[in-house]
Amino acid sequence: MKICQDSVISRQKDMVYRLAYSQCHQKDKADDIFQEVMYRYMKKKPIFESFEHEKSWFIRVTLNCSKTFLMSFWNNKVEELHDEDIAVSINSHHLLDYLHKLPKKYNAVLYLFYYEDYSTKEIAQILHLKDNYIRVLLNRARQQLKEEMMKDEQSF
Repeated sequence: MKICQDSVISRQKDMVYRLAYSQCHQKDKADDIFQEVMYRYMKKKPIFESFEHEKSWFIRVTLNCSKTFLMSFWNNKVEELHDEDIAVSINSHHLLDYLHKLPKKYNAVLYLFYYEDYSTKEIAQILHLKDNYIRVLLNRARQQLKEEMMKDEQSF
């Protein structure tokens, strides 16, 4: 059983960390969220029907843990320190900087769509939302992303 759990963690660890980081934008907070997700996995020991079921479970738990962590009393009362030397293995750090400027609901949808290659239907199932709403969020997120990029171009 331990070997099986280790292989699941190995498969999902990068995705969980990237998603946690995309939600909180700080390495230390992403580390805490990552640890909480893995703790819940080890404690609950879910049995997955398929690889997609496994991945969906980790995405859902990561988003839930992120939301809980970011709404916690401690998180809201502690002053943020900005860590300029964050090493996250996402293809475009420049694009990632723009994603951090977007609201969380847009950030998660863009991440799942572009970095994890989920369809809008699959994202809707993972987030327990309607497919049409996901498409609306995706369009709004793209528009806000475009506006953020235009602001930076105009400032140069």
